[in-house]
Amino acid sequence: MWKKTEVVLLNKVKSSQTFKELCPISLLVHLGKISECIISNHTKKDLPNMHNQYAYTAKIGTTDALAKFSADIATNLDNTDTIAVQALLLNFSKAFIGMRPALAIEKLLSLNVNLTLVKVVQTFFEDRQQRIKYRRHLSDFYPCQIRVPQGAKMGPILWKIFVHNLFPAIGWK
Repeated sequence: MWKKTEVVLLNKVKSSQTFKELCPISLLVHLGKISECIISNHTKKDLPNMHNQYAYTAKIGTTDALAKFSADIATNLDNTDTIAVQALLLNFSKAFIGMRPALAIEKLLSLNVNLTLVKVVQTFFEDRQQRIKYRRHLSDFYPCQIRVPQGAKMGPILWKIFVHNLFPAIGWK
C-alpha cells in the first residue's frame, strides 16, 4: 500500500482543452510518507559526508553553491600558473524520473551503507503503482514507470547518492 500513488490532473488554465493544459500532481499515501521518512532518516545517518553537495542539505543552498563556484573561479584566476578556468554546467531536468534503481543501489553498496538498509531502499523502487484521477473518474492501478515519484521523501536523499561520485570524476574539489 505504501508504494501506491494517485496522480491528480489539475487545470493549468480555467477550462483545459488539451492534455498539455493539465498539471499532474502526485498524491502519496500517508503511510508511504511516514515509511519513507523513517527510511531516509536511517539512510542519512549511514552516508558519508557529502560536502560538495548543496542540494537538499540543511542550512545551505543555491546561494552557497554559487558563492563557492565564484570563489573557486577567482582562486584559480589569481593563480599565476592558471591559463584558463573551465566550467561544466549540467541540467538535470526530470532527474528523478530517469534515476536508475540498479545504479542507486550499486552506489549505496559502494558507500558501505548497511546491507539491510540497502535492501529496504531497493524495495522502494520495486512494484510501485499509480492511478490517475481526473475530476470524478479513477483509473485502475498500473505499474509506475517513474523511478522516484514527485513528492517522495526518499527523492532528495536518493538524488544525493546518485550524483555523489560525479564531482570527483569532473575534477571538482
